[in-house]
Amino acid sequence: SDMLFNQKSWSTFLNSITDRAEVHNVNVAYIKNNYVDQEKGSFGYVLEIEVGCKGTYQNIVQFVNEIEQNTLVTDIYGTKLSLDENSSDIIGDIKISVWGINH
Repeated sequence: SDMLFNQKSWSTFLNSITDRAEVHNVNVAYIKNNYVDQEKGSFGYVLEIEVGCKGTYQNIVQFVNEIEQNTLVTDIYGTKLSLDENSSDIIGDIKISVWGINH
């Protein structure tokens, strides 16, 4: 049942991103998400998410690790990390895909 993807699992996962960011003291600037429409019952990636965030390097790494450690099948397929010019924080753009069976 963890492989089935529907609107409830979609909203729960998006909510978990902000919850995990708060736990790791990472500030989320934005979350973009795009549902990938595919044939019902087929397996593949069903959701693309992009998260813009800011925090210490260690906190961002812990945040990303927790995103990957969940009941849905997720894949971090892109990251861009840069140093904030006004502080010692890292600004991150993280791209995530969620895989499952479209339900």
